[in-house]
Amino acid sequence: MCAQRRFFITTFGCQMNAYDSWRLATLLEKNGWQAAESRSQADFVFLNTCSIREKAALKVLAHLRELAPLKKQNPSLIVGVGGCVAEQEGIALYDKAPTVDLVVGPRRLAEIPYLLDSWDKDCSPIILAGDPPQEAVFNPQNVYPLYPQDDKTNSPLSAFITIMEGCNNFCAYCVVPYLRGREVSRPEADILAEAKSLLAKGTREITLLGQNVNSYDPDPGAKASQSGSPFSRLLARVAALEGLWRLRFTTSHPKDLDPSLTRLYGTLPKLMPHIHLPLQAGSDKVLSKMGRSYTKAHYLSLIDALRKSCPQIAITTDIIVGFPGETEEDFQETLAILESIQFDSIFSFKYSDRPNTKANNLPNKLPEEEKSRRLSLIIELQKEISRKLNMALIGSHQEVLVYGHGREPNQLAGRTGNFKIVHFPGQKELIGELVTVSITNSGPVTLKGEIIDALNPTLRKSQRA
Repeated sequence: MCAQRRFFITTFGCQMNAYDSWRLATLLEKNGWQAAESRSQADFVFLNTCSIREKAALKVLAHLRELAPLKKQNPSLIVGVGGCVAEQEGIALYDKAPTVDLVVGPRRLAEIPYLLDSWDKDCSPIILAGDPPQEAVFNPQNVYPLYPQDDKTNSPLSAFITIMEGCNNFCAYCVVPYLRGREVSRPEADILAEAKSLLAKGTREITLLGQNVNSYDPDPGAKASQSGSPFSRLLARVAALEGLWRLRFTTSHPKDLDPSLTRLYGTLPKLMPHIHLPLQAGSDKVLSKMGRSYTKAHYLSLIDALRKSCPQIAITTDIIVGFPGETEEDFQETLAILESIQFDSIFSFKYSDRPNTKANNLPNKLPEEEKSRRLSLIIELQKEISRKLNMALIGSHQEVLVYGHGREPNQLAGRTGNFKIVHFPGQKELIGELVTVSITNSGPVTLKGEIIDALNPTLRKSQRA
């Protein structure tokens, strides 16, 4: 085939999908493909999908319908669907969208370049789901920028590393265990090798990823160590690597947040003061029905321990409203715990039925309008909380990693250690640098400021490396 083959990838959903998309792009480039600027210029269009909410799955079908005219104009165009919708739908996806040529589950991405190299335009749709027969689940030593949409320099400044996939929790509302499979953890040596490779290429911030990242355990049969959990030990070893400035991870499950991990927030300077810890609901009755395996009191004790270890820590969470059987009293408990904890920000969703989940068959489903009312109240409350917390930062000095351009001319954007977005005037030469910013204004989502310390970039790099 022609060496100028071009691909275009659209990503839906979580950071894991973003990681997978960059992984696939790297694999394709190694096999002679080039990234296209638009779908209309591509020979291969790939939708990397999310199925965690019904709305996300419907959005994928809408995109596939939009591709039908392109397919008519270019019959040799190959259309692929990956991610959780691909794993969930399988051959049924072709019945819903005949434009599809290739359906690939999350663990079989590595096979795509080989399929495309031998593609027959007259062949039937190919469906690949489940675990790969021989291919490795992970492909180390590829670069995956954390902020590709904002960073105009294409710098590998911030990168993801997937350390485990899958989930063993089977929460009543969640499709992840059915679509991503059971938990599989990478060997620690492979993770460290990938991190070293990224750092050698200029990465300075690493985010460790997993559906349930703090359950990481590459040797589940081994005897428990007194030095802490396998995940805590991994964090300490990644943090010790030369050239790393910042270390993050996501997403955590409260049941796996052990004291050794909590203590690291007070003892490991490179571990940034931010944690995403999904709560989902403030009612013990609803938490039990969800299968979350913790109580409200236990969750509050975790928050207390985190703040004692690191007083400046920013805590974010997920909230689901309208779970089957959730009463008004249950909902008020969720509002009350938001008031009590004062999360820096939240991701809030209306419950939606998902195939194969336990909640799909539960009685007492709430009307859509009631779920919308509750979601609106959650959003409004959190806006006020976030605005108040951000206003308290006005006048403070924050160390900011500059990751790209802001919304306005001669404006830069970056994140503080506790993951807040800051916009401030500055020149592009500072992209990739750590600067000190005085916060001058705030909103519920972003901060504004002025640089008060911007060392010479070359000096900054030599000091930090």
